[in-house]
Amino acid sequence: MASELHAAHWESVAGLAVETALSFQVLQAGDVAATEQGSSGWIKALRSHIRHTTVRNALQHRRLKDLLAACERKAIPVMLAKGLWLVHCVYRNAAARDSGDIDLLFHPEDMARFTEVARELGYEVPGDGASLSAGAHSTNEFALRHPDGGLLVDVHWSLTNPATETPVDEGLLWERSELVDIASVPCRTLNLEDHLLYLCFHAAMHHKFWAVGPRCLYDVAMVVRQPPRPIRWNELTARAHALGWGRAAWLMFALIDEHLGVPVPAGVMQALHRASPGDEAVRQLALEAIFAAREQQSLYRHMARLLAPGTSRRRLLDLRQLLLPSRVQMTNQFGVASGTPTWRLHVKRWSSKLRDWAPEVGALLVGSRTHRQELARTRQIQLWLDASA
Repeated sequence: MASELHAAHWESVAGLAVETALSFQVLQAGDVAATEQGSSGWIKALRSHIRHTTVRNALQHRRLKDLLAACERKAIPVMLAKGLWLVHCVYRNAAARDSGDIDLLFHPEDMARFTEVARELGYEVPGDGASLSAGAHSTNEFALRHPDGGLLVDVHWSLTNPATETPVDEGLLWERSELVDIASVPCRTLNLEDHLLYLCFHAAMHHKFWAVGPRCLYDVAMVVRQPPRPIRWNELTARAHALGWGRAAWLMFALIDEHLGVPVPAGVMQALHRASPGDEAVRQLALEAIFAAREQQSLYRHMARLLAPGTSRRRLLDLRQLLLPSRVQMTNQFGVASGTPTWRLHVKRWSSKLRDWAPEVGALLVGSRTHRQELARTRQIQLWLDASA
């Protein structure tokens, strides 16, 4: 099929591949065409993106190595999730997947000490001396930026958002964690079964598939197809139910089976979720959300969460997170001096949000069918995920 595509079609495919961070996979699929078209523009674009991915992964690996060494000196336990683990333990090729941010999980009680470590390593840490977790209780995560290269480290002290998601027992995740080799750097990561479930949770429950792109499916398919060790499926299904992530896992597995040809054992699928009337519809809704335009902002996702069933306290927490983020979060977001008055930070943030959200608000006010569908789709996905099995 690849050889049957014309150059113009490959240009379009290549553009989408770069946008969705699947350049390596598309170039592999286009090998036949590549040999015939030599120096075509689309091949150069893919190879350029792959080189960028390789360099970025090398920089991320260096940052990880420095962070792990500094934490080890201070006896601070740390656990890696997603990106670099996928690159080195699943894809096993630094050119095959962009690592994205470095996702690290810490014990909440260690956050103050890690904040000092991050400051010593040159990360942009608020200058008031507070722990990173002090002003980000509404999200349980903080994005650290390093001025040298601008790479991000997404620091977590819990894997769930307290405003919108049911908390999990991270203590059990720490007990089950595994030591792996990340390009000759020993590193603690989530247990394989927990890691696979977390990938499903992150795309389906955390993002509601919102414009995450098809790579979220490819990641899960790669773990299932070539795991670092054999997957213990009985343990995975038991943990999925204990964590409340059974439906999310079933939906992700159903999508990779249908669209990537990577099946999960039938008994596992049955154990994760009993068939229900809305299954076919939610698969289609999830696929639509995955390919939604990335330039759209998150206003609809916030609105869908506020309209979905849940406790009043959870809705209020979500609304507060949307309207009144902490000073620490705003200082880090805008890269301004720590002494900037709080009211100026709120003015700066709301100026940014009004600019970003104005087209969406306008579309809703005039009754845009497309935007109403976006909102309804996100809410329907959440309702299906939240439904009891």
